[in-house]
Amino acid sequence: MSGWGWLVMTVVVLVLLAMIVAVIVLLARAGREQRYPPPAARAPQDVLAERLARGEITIEEYRQRLAALGAPGHDPTGTR
Repeated sequence: MSGWGWLVMTVVVLVLLAMIVAVIVLLARAGREQRYPPPAARAPQDVLAERLARGEITIEEYRQRLAALGAPGHDPTGTR
């Protein structure tokens, strides 16, 4: 086999290896995406409660915003 034959054979082998690696990577990514569904949407009242717990808003702001949402009865502070 001449020098060109070895070169062509080497290039073909490298291309085949690259294709095999690409298929494995694509299959791994596809499998990972299927295992982790997107998180469910959270209720606005829960987001407000978390912000209150972190200290981002005061109890008065929490109550005002909760009333604006029209969600009576959701009071994690335990006071009314």
